[in-house]
Amino acid sequence: MKKRLIALLLVFVLAMLPACSKSANPSGGNGDVTQAPKDDNAGKSDPTSIVTEDPTSAPTGEPAEAPAAGGDGPEDSTEDNGYDVDALGNTPDVYTFNYGVAESYIRDVTDYGDHLVVTFDAMYQILMHIEDLADVKVGDTIYVMDKPVVVTDILTLDDDYNYTVEHESVEEAGLYARVICLPENLADFYTAEQIEYNGFDENPEYASFGFVFSDDAYYAFTDWTWDDCYVPMTYCAMYGAKLVVTENTKVSSCYYDMDTYGFDFTMTGTEYFKLREDETAQEERKIWIHDDTGYRIYLKYEDGSYTGEIDELNEIYMP
Repeated sequence: MKKRLIALLLVFVLAMLPACSKSANPSGGNGDVTQAPKDDNAGKSDPTSIVTEDPTSAPTGEPAEAPAAGGDGPEDSTEDNGYDVDALGNTPDVYTFNYGVAESYIRDVTDYGDHLVVTFDAMYQILMHIEDLADVKVGDTIYVMDKPVVVTDILTLDDDYNYTVEHESVEEAGLYARVICLPENLADFYTAEQIEYNGFDENPEYASFGFVFSDDAYYAFTDWTWDDCYVPMTYCAMYGAKLVVTENTKVSSCYYDMDTYGFDFTMTGTEYFKLREDETAQEERKIWIHDDTGYRIYLKYEDGSYTGEIDELNEIYMP
């Protein structure tokens, strides 16, 4: 009964929020291995939210106290750093953001016993539109996320299906050329930790990334030499979204023993986060949860709007 009260309280509070479609200021790239963002669960995420090149809005406020069971509940909104926030500390855009095509990463977990409030940063993949690269030549300086990069190579496939055939321009190479870029300033696209870990200071050429044509745009990948790319260049499109996980949240795991659990293994949200903190239990159960795992998030939908409760949380496989 207590859990139902909490869920109903959250639905009531969050459903009152006005629709908005802002997103946070961009940050540096992310080196995690993920699939390119594609919304394979249409209807669970906001179909009007798409990957955009220039996100423009304010971050969410600091965490507010989680709503307690019983009583009249929290106020509809509070003032925090000049932005309207709800009882979870979220601005309205948190509930209209398309997490289904984003790669979300856990930044903080607060356990309230029968539910958890999990803070996520959601990343979108860097892209360029066709017309932005149509006239590009080797040696040109172009601007990606308003940051300068130098086009070092324009390549197509050789007879062995490797990207080694050099061209002077995209016009010469054709639509499916891979446009390789090197940042003028490494810190524009990588964190200090990424620069140190990858040795970019000593070997800056390793910091290059390539634009790969897919669907109707060029998407940026760091593993551009492979035919099927898995390591996208990303920026933070939603910072500090605070979402509720309960025993009704269904979590799809990627890293587990299939001989034991078979395919399409899932667990409850509360079970998953309890296991996440216990490495010994992970080994015993043969289910492994990594701190740097990315997720696809699908919010619970009720009464014509999305709530702050996570309906499904799916790990993104990182080979």
